[in-house]
Amino acid sequence: MTTEPHDTTALARQTRPSDAETPALRTDPTPTRLPLASLLALAVTCFVTLLSETLPAGLLLQMSDDLGISTSTAGQTVTVFAVGCLVGAIPLTSLTASLPRRAVVVGMLLGFVVVNTATALAPSLPLLLATRFLAGLGAGMTWALIPSYARRLSPPHLAGRAIALTALGSTLALAVGVPAGTALGELVGWRWTFGVLSVVALGLVVWVRLGTADVPGTPRSGSGGIATALRVPGVRSIIVTAAAVIVAHNLLYTYIAPYLVDVGLGESLGRSLLVFGAGSIAGAIFVGIFGDSHLRHLAIGSAAALVGSLVLLGTVREPVVLLVTIAVWGAVFGSIAPVLQTASARAAGASADAAQSVVVTVWNLAIALGGAVGGVGLAVAGAGALPLLSLPLAMVALVIVVGGRRYAFPAGRGTASPA
Repeated sequence: MTTEPHDTTALARQTRPSDAETPALRTDPTPTRLPLASLLALAVTCFVTLLSETLPAGLLLQMSDDLGISTSTAGQTVTVFAVGCLVGAIPLTSLTASLPRRAVVVGMLLGFVVVNTATALAPSLPLLLATRFLAGLGAGMTWALIPSYARRLSPPHLAGRAIALTALGSTLALAVGVPAGTALGELVGWRWTFGVLSVVALGLVVWVRLGTADVPGTPRSGSGGIATALRVPGVRSIIVTAAAVIVAHNLLYTYIAPYLVDVGLGESLGRSLLVFGAGSIAGAIFVGIFGDSHLRHLAIGSAAALVGSLVLLGTVREPVVLLVTIAVWGAVFGSIAPVLQTASARAAGASADAAQSVVVTVWNLAIALGGAVGGVGLAVAGAGALPLLSLPLAMVALVIVVGGRRYAFPAGRGTASPA
């Protein structure tokens, strides 16, 4: 992270000799290298969080058969998780703002242990939905917390790389975790699969508690809350960009299977998703390497690549070209989260957690909105037209990014603006 002058002072006050009895609390406000062990633990936390959300997608048939419900009803386990994210992100982030960051992550992981175990044992649909909603509450707080935590643990000139490293956990959850969880479910059943996820979360509790450096929370008087974050120049532009990009992405991605059938790749669904996942991993790694020094270029490039990908996906029907374009689209998806998280943290400064909680809320609303709009587009125009329906939103995002030279997406190595 780019440490604010007043943040540095506050941090120094909290880490003077009077606090020496807490050796795990970071006392150096300006680290000189990436704390890889801590960042890896946070990346695995992102992996567990996103896998907790998306794992039912590969287990819906088993869940519906076991509980005697329709597949579409079983799919609501994903919906209520997203609702939990929406409900929990802003209030829980504000409520825990003054607590040490490691304690919040440990508490959230313990919550995942409990609710994922309860999910595995749920005897009925109402109890299953309740556990999924509670899991979503914790996830909303996770997505708001982790980018700022990673940034504060790292040197200012490597903050973007730190955020990208933690975001890679989310990318791997989609590209590797869901297929692996689906395969495990076919072997041992969906309940045991959630049980295994609980065991992983429990092990991660020990790792985070013993192997992750701590940083103090932000005093309420210093963070300023949501209203202050939204008044910081550039933050609103970043939030609108996130909304436009995610609606555009999910408008198509939610209906990727019928789209591929419509364009003649119906037999290549698995290969197409693998290509998309590989592109996502490559995009996240690329941002990790170049995000600190070229964030503006990456933001413009990602938005422009999204526009170009949607044009090709909407007009081209050559299989090889489509697969290459899907890889580029995946790279955009893998890069956009760390790019927007880094831009938000830089712009918001001391209000980074509050700003990120709004981004998380808007992000989840955009996922739902993209699915809803895409459903209408599917019924009215067909799956093949969905990329072109997404195109105007991608173009809006590109215009905002290009125009955000001063505050939202400045050139060069960013510095957090005063909050």
